[in-house]
Amino acid sequence: MLIWGLAILDILAFGGVAAALGWKLYTTRDRGFLWLIVAVVVWPITQIGLSLAYGLWVDTIPEIGTLAPGEIVSGALYIFDLVQRSLLIVGILMLYRGSTSLKPKTDVTTVSLEPSPEPST
Repeated sequence: MLIWGLAILDILAFGGVAAALGWKLYTTRDRGFLWLIVAVVVWPITQIGLSLAYGLWVDTIPEIGTLAPGEIVSGALYIFDLVQRSLLIVGILMLYRGSTSLKPKTDVTTVSLEPSPEPST
């Protein structure tokens, strides 16, 4: 029962982080938040799916040299963690720069309908 409660709390916290980052991206249109969503929401879901897939066929992985199948899976999971940390660093650096808005940059100039004054000589 405790495991299910913790799993539900984890899912709720995961959803809360996803909603907060999504809302911040929506309000600021900053690309750094998009990278953080990929690092904190999309990549862990991908990692969970791949971990489940590895668990299903871990017995079919042959030994490669001196590496056992479990070591190969552990190495792959460490690589997934490294990719996630890299995505987080990219998102944080983009937020640090601050000029990465998704809003289109428009140059608005005012147009006057009155004739311009004659230059004086």
